[in-house]
Amino acid sequence: GANHISCDLSNTLELINLLRKEKPSIVINLAAKVSFTASISELYSLNILCPAIIADFCLKNDSFLVQASSIAVNGNNQTLYSVNTPFLPNSNYGRSKLLAENVILGSGCDSSILRFGGIFGANGPDHLGINKAINNAQKGKRPILYGVGDVKRNYIYVKDAAEAIVKCAEKKLTGVHCLGGEEKTIIDMLSDICEVLIPGQLPEHIKGEKTKDQIVENSPYFETTSFRTAIEEIV
Repeated sequence: GANHISCDLSNTLELINLLRKEKPSIVINLAAKVSFTASISELYSLNILCPAIIADFCLKNDSFLVQASSIAVNGNNQTLYSVNTPFLPNSNYGRSKLLAENVILGSGCDSSILRFGGIFGANGPDHLGINKAINNAQKGKRPILYGVGDVKRNYIYVKDAAEAIVKCAEKKLTGVHCLGGEEKTIIDMLSDICEVLIPGQLPEHIKGEKTKDQIVENSPYFETTSFRTAIEEIV
């Protein structure tokens, strides 16, 4: 629309010129290359250099930065993700997001860094299994349950994630914050998806390896929607 400006955020000069021209008072950076196989060099321009340029601009122009980060900075072998969880990224994606955080915090600009776990909703990316289950159920296909499904997750509804971002921008809420939703077992989530989107169907069971609980400690500043309510909103 009229307020949309195209910019290749991996192009350093193009990004710098855009910031200088528009002079935004708030920058919300949701851009990232999400890949768990890419090298650091492949992730560098968008995941590291882009937020570094934005942070430098915000510092010099008294602007506020909201940066979308990820619990991938802590690796995927943790059971609890909070601001006190050790940094043990085991993917280049996680390393790139951690480097971006360090650059932003080191710059001294006013910023809010939001570490998300899995974000779910209609038409969400399939690299998160729960999104794939929702997308399949909307097409009438039963979601697949690998293993017993008794492990717990607390994925955050995309609407809650968006509202958290807006709150950070409006309130100038600084610091690092983790965001998660309602704690629920995988089997309960898939059952809710079936009951709401394809009534009378049950998840398809396939043998799978046992995994462990992975819970994101939600920052007290933000509200979350129950998983069942979120699925009902998708209909």
